[in-house]
Amino acid sequence: MDWSAVPGCVKEPDAPDKYRLRSGDIVISRAGSVGISHVIKNPPEAIFASYLIRFRPIPPIETDLLGFFLQSPLYWGEVTNQVSGITIGNVNASKLKRMVIPLPPLAEQKRIVAKVEELLARVNTARERLDKVPKIMKRFRQAVLAAACSGKLTEDWREAHPDVEPAAALLERIRAQRRGNPSRRQYATGNVDDIHIPESWVWITTGGLCDCIVPNRDKPKTFSGNIPWITLPDFGDALEIGENLSGLGLTWEETVRYRARVIPAGSVVMSCIGRFGIAAVLTCDAVINQQLHAFLVPSELNAKYLVYAIRTQDEAMNEMATSTTIAYLNKTKCNSVPVPLAPIMEQREIVHRVEALFKLADAIEERVDMARESANKLTQSILVKAFRGELVPTEAELARLEGRSYEPASVLLERIRKERGREKLQSKGKRSRR
Repeated sequence: MDWSAVPGCVKEPDAPDKYRLRSGDIVISRAGSVGISHVIKNPPEAIFASYLIRFRPIPPIETDLLGFFLQSPLYWGEVTNQVSGITIGNVNASKLKRMVIPLPPLAEQKRIVAKVEELLARVNTARERLDKVPKIMKRFRQAVLAAACSGKLTEDWREAHPDVEPAAALLERIRAQRRGNPSRRQYATGNVDDIHIPESWVWITTGGLCDCIVPNRDKPKTFSGNIPWITLPDFGDALEIGENLSGLGLTWEETVRYRARVIPAGSVVMSCIGRFGIAAVLTCDAVINQQLHAFLVPSELNAKYLVYAIRTQDEAMNEMATSTTIAYLNKTKCNSVPVPLAPIMEQREIVHRVEALFKLADAIEERVDMARESANKLTQSILVKAFRGELVPTEAELARLEGRSYEPASVLLERIRKERGREKLQSKGKRSRR
């Protein structure tokens, strides 16, 4: 890993050599995120922070081998046992020095490093592909809604049902249901005339379809009931909403006291500030804040279909929005959102097909999550096998098959100890002469 990705490593060209980082050094966090490590490669003139411990592998031990060990479950099991501290865990150099590391012969070290790099490269490639799937599925859902609200999703259905009552007749019944409270803006205007919809459909505004409820400006002072207080963060990607993240709710007495307007279950609620195109059907009575606008859905209109239609009109809402520091829609503009109204029977078919496709997308995402979890487990499995001698043939096995001798790790280790001993004696001699 490049040095610049390591927290705590800073440029310091005039620092003493004792604290300078070299290529091949390993730094380990001893506080906070205890045990996280990085192998330093190609650093500039840099030093490490006080919350890091630097280890310098002794040649000819493979630095990358130690780097892989510090990512393995074997290492993390040791770190967990060594960590101390009540509020913030910490570990010191003395404890890390006592950690036992499985050390194979030098030739075997090189084979292990090469094999681990090969296998982890494959795992990382698979993980990168899996990470792209959520964005793909988001675009898929958007494409499904666009096809649903343009009539493309149900072209075959209309051919099989040519005598279905047109949307214009449905609209007349909806107007009759509203008891003489029609919107001032009945039919949608603007750029919708350029958008093709089936002949049996009609463009209409949200206010031309539904009465609305605008929430009270004042936030309630107390929340001691079960009527959910719904705000924008509670939506997510859900098409239905019946609970909130905060857990706040009002009693009926509190709704009267604070003049909070209760939105009945079955209504459609949409965002009217900041990000547009967020909408969902309420599955229970609720109270909303000023970031939301509520539509009372008539019985002759499918509430989920209205949600689909609103979610495809985010661009139209952005064009209508008043922008100061944050874009917002007032009541008039909320009621002016264009809706491609389909016949009621076709609305039900659209909802059925969209739900089936979204269910398929959910299943794909669930399988992707499982695959991502498997990839994480596979990484750990590779590292465990590497340090159990199960990933590549051992040096002893190869020497036996090839009829040759080999240098065991114990001889390598003894040679390193002798070399370190000579270096210490030379260092003492230099200090004595000084």
